[in-house]
Amino acid sequence: MLESVNLFGKEIKLRTHNCALFGEPEGTPVEEPYINFYVRTKFCNAKCAFCTYHSDASNWNGKKYREVLQHISDRIKIRKIAISGGEPTLYWDNFLEMSNVGVEYAPDCDLSLNTDGFRWEKLFNDPIAKRYDYIQLSRHHYDDKINDEIFKCKTPSSEEIKAISGLQTHPHQVQFRCNLIKGHIDTKEEIFKYLDWANSVEINDVGLVSLMPINEYSKENYIYFHIKELIGDNFFLTKAWKRSGGGCECFNYIYTPEENFRGPMKVYHKNTFKPSEIQETIVFDGQNVRLGFDGPIIY
Repeated sequence: MLESVNLFGKEIKLRTHNCALFGEPEGTPVEEPYINFYVRTKFCNAKCAFCTYHSDASNWNGKKYREVLQHISDRIKIRKIAISGGEPTLYWDNFLEMSNVGVEYAPDCDLSLNTDGFRWEKLFNDPIAKRYDYIQLSRHHYDDKINDEIFKCKTPSSEEIKAISGLQTHPHQVQFRCNLIKGHIDTKEEIFKYLDWANSVEINDVGLVSLMPINEYSKENYIYFHIKELIGDNFFLTKAWKRSGGGCECFNYIYTPEENFRGPMKVYHKNTFKPSEIQETIVFDGQNVRLGFDGPIIY
């Protein structure tokens, strides 16, 4: 099996194995080696204390972006394109280019967006929303006011989120990504409040994410308790994964709300404890290509 590929004059490791179920020494081999491609725009309307991607730099090199995607797609399969930030929709024309060019060069990839909801209504009134397999809304508290305080800007209200639930292309297109932060969503009781609120605004998929150790705030406010503690009559563990090669772990669950039950909800907990070890990912930051999320510039 092909284990690496030459990209931009560098030998780059490929994803050759699926994540391993706990108790197994290694994940099963993938059918076709691949890489994941992330677009991380380093500009944002928010000023979250745990994030280092919130400068207001509108630099976007669309010509280089196209060149990079063509170079990679000519050599290896891109399984996933994840557009993140910062806030990708801050500069709308750039966002449309990121999306459309990505699909042009990797038409069979999973296309996902991570957003703080800056252009929430505009996004769902545009045909571009239907091109996304997943739209992940960063939402770190169930209370609208507290969530705005975390982001230090206005974020979509509960009513605005619920209003788009019927516009999804499938029941899990819109997903919440909730960072676990001390003083906010940090206990069993708070997690269940959050999940019940997500159910009330008709979202069926929730990710609970431990902060990555990228700055002092993240290290000081890091929360990790094994979410197996939540398991009970209406919270079931389905899978526990560990990345082949280390660096992160994931746990998958099903939650069945006791009140206002609409159907089972998917829940997962992700803990990326060593982001530097995850190197089968190519990241384009608007100007440069990096190896991994915080790795060296390779082009």
